[in-house]
Amino acid sequence: MYKTYKELGNATKEEKQKKKIEKLSIPDALEITSKDHRMKLVTSNRVVCIKIYATWCEPCKVTKPEYNKLALKYNKEGEILFASEDLELKLSQVGAVPSYLFFVNGEFLHSITGGSIEEVEKTLLSLLE
Repeated sequence: MYKTYKELGNATKEEKQKKKIEKLSIPDALEITSKDHRMKLVTSNRVVCIKIYATWCEPCKVTKPEYNKLALKYNKEGEILFASEDLELKLSQVGAVPSYLFFVNGEFLHSITGGSIEEVEKTLLSLLE
């Protein structure tokens, strides 16, 4: 009849600490710093996913940890790279953020707009086939 705090979603102190540590242990995706840096990354990896984000964008903030988990899971030098690019750099023409740009063998192939990390992973896996 009554629900526990855990069932209600209120994490215990230990659970909150565990989540905090987990969040700290996941490194951020590689940050693109310039047009030349971006070109080097796109041409030196077979498949590249670039997340275009804005510091003021709430969905960008919400999806950041999950995107970083994908980077941790799939990044492999020369093969697969997940990177992030601040919209303020004005290197990409996108209509909304977050946007995910996919490059294969140095060529732009596909984009996704919105916060669906599952769609990003699904697209990556299809490009690897």
